[in-house]
Amino acid sequence: MSFANQILPLLKANCVSCHGPSQQNAGVRLDSYNVVKTNLTAATNAIANGIMPPTGGLSTAQRQLFQNWVNQGALNN
Repeated sequence: MSFANQILPLLKANCVSCHGPSQQNAGVRLDSYNVVKTNLTAATNAIANGIMPPTGGLSTAQRQLFQNWVNQGALNN
């Protein structure tokens, strides 16, 4: 599981427009590994519960990919 090759592109495509460097809805930023780790609990809960993104943009496979990365230690690899 690769943060740089799998997780970050997923976040950039679906989350960063509302949770990036210029806008941080709910005070959550998700555009780099360090800020994702800081907001990991909030992001994990929102993604797992289908709350985010509000457009329902993540497929079941994408939500599972993110959860697998978290379960494997949320490594910066």
